Amino acid sequence: RSSDLNAEKNIVIRPLHSSILGEKFSFEVITPEGSRCFGCTSVEERDRWIENLRRTVQPNKDNCERVENTLSSWIYEAKDFFPKRKYFCELYLDGTLYARTTSKFSQGTIFW
Repeated sequence: RSSDLNAEKNIVIRPLHSSILGEKFSFEVITPEGSRCFGCTSVEERDRWIENLRRTVQPNKDNCERVENTLSSWIYEAKDFFPKRKYFCELYLDGTLYARTTSKFSQGTIFW
């Protein structure tokens, strides 16, 4: 299925953390019709695809203002874990899963 990216207004093109699909160097294209994920062979190839697709969607993007946001999250303490169970962390922003840690067995203190 092909999509005319020039005709779309509400398109999000974003890199995906490897924990989401289980593959390195992937990205997602979200349109009003749905989302599609794509994999690349390197981070450079993925970044090139993202940049080229973003320029297709917004050719004048270098002349527009934009906001860059960064989020760092640390969990300093977690209590009352049950022993011998697997635990993992998921990061959701606005209801969308952005990252997931590997699961680990509780053996006292858990670090990722």
